[in-house]
Amino acid sequence: MLNFPHQFQLALPDWFASELLGLPECIPDLKDRMALIIRFSQLNMMHDTGGLFAAGVFEKEPGKLISAGVNRVVEQKCSSAHAEVINNVLTEEAIAVFKEFRARNKLVYNSRQSE
Repeated sequence: MLNFPHQFQLALPDWFASELLGLPECIPDLKDRMALIIRFSQLNMMHDTGGLFAAGVFEKEPGKLISAGVNRVVEQKCSSAHAEVINNVLTEEAIAVFKEFRARNKLVYNSRQSE
């Protein structure tokens, strides 16, 4: 029998949970949503917990944040730990079913859009 890894785990940085505590339940303004995702990417760099990339998914209306992720490639030593990948996995976890994600009306934001 071959002996090789069969699972892996990725995690958001420790500072991330405390940042979520101060957020309003909904962020209706599109510019404010983008500003939040950019803030996550900046905090990731400030805390030296990953690269300058972040992504998030919000309900189109009323603007509830469903999930967000930041780049963790170097920190977690995993080439798959890009912000968008982490965000997609967490979104699927948040709504529990992949097919529901495709059916619901979502807007995806990533910090790259600001350039």
